[in-house]
Amino acid sequence: MIKISIIVPVYNVEKYLSECLDSLLNQTLKEIEIILVDDESTDQSPIICNQYAEKDSRIKVIHKKNAGLGFARNSGLEVISGEYVLMVDSDDMLKPDDALEKLYEVCKQDSLDACFFCFTRFSADGEYYVNDGCLNYTIFDTETKVRQFCLNMVGAPPTYKKDCMYEFSACKVLYSTKIIKDNNLRFVSENQYASEDIFWNVDYLCHSKKIAFLPQGYYYYRYNPLSISHTQSDKKIKALQESASYMKGHLQKYFSKSDSDLSYKRFLLRTLRLSLKAIYFSNHSRIKKIKWMKGCLQSEYFSDMFEAYPYKQLPLVPKIYYLLAKYRKVYSIYAILHFMAKLR
Repeated sequence: MIKISIIVPVYNVEKYLSECLDSLLNQTLKEIEIILVDDESTDQSPIICNQYAEKDSRIKVIHKKNAGLGFARNSGLEVISGEYVLMVDSDDMLKPDDALEKLYEVCKQDSLDACFFCFTRFSADGEYYVNDGCLNYTIFDTETKVRQFCLNMVGAPPTYKKDCMYEFSACKVLYSTKIIKDNNLRFVSENQYASEDIFWNVDYLCHSKKIAFLPQGYYYYRYNPLSISHTQSDKKIKALQESASYMKGHLQKYFSKSDSDLSYKRFLLRTLRLSLKAIYFSNHSRIKKIKWMKGCLQSEYFSDMFEAYPYKQLPLVPKIYYLLAKYRKVYSIYAILHFMAKLR
């Protein structure tokens, strides 16, 4: 019996792929399958995938046309056979060697639909543990509590110091295969919406009844400022704005407006901030950046944010950002971003 299926999308990661796969194969939990989805890599990644599959029968390889991370995961979801599913990006790792065993034991022991956990960011400069949720093992054991967890992941209450209480990466969750298959859950494309993970988690959580948060930093996230997730492009900026619009309709499928309104507007504030930051760090001229920022501040994507939001409850920095955005102070925002860039 396969206990955990691990989906690993692969795209041009020949430098890191072996390290990732070794961290999975060395896990003490042996009843696993690893599904490598090669998204039409142009380096040696497909060869490495095939070599590992020849060495270990638990590895399956799918070679497909390039369509992005979300759709690569969907290809893996079509063939999973484990009780639970874990998403792992191919330049990251899982540590320590008993991480999967501990996660599986927790899920079985407490009959969980999902177990969220933390990550450890690592780079050439060292390791840094990040707890973005609960400090202790915490169970959310009613549908009401799970749905509130979901909303706090979308957007935190106004008084909270960060824009979301729980990081929404799909790589830090052990999911139930049954819920995924029963509800035919799939990822949207990150080419259309920035961060496909948040929409996936909203779908998943709204079909769940009992989840938990484990404070261990099992997922080792490789920090690489040159990776796709840290580079800016016109397409990424557009995807961020499309996400703001898409989230409104997505929440309406599961929540009343009164229940989701504050979370949605905090999500908009975060998305607007990321959009303006992406515009600033784009390769356009200062004049074009200023013009694009003005258009962003006036956009219908973010208009809901300024309707009856209790911004006075926000911590100082988000409050300043909110007011500058509300009154279209684009030059002030540009100056702040310029100052922050100098501090890097």
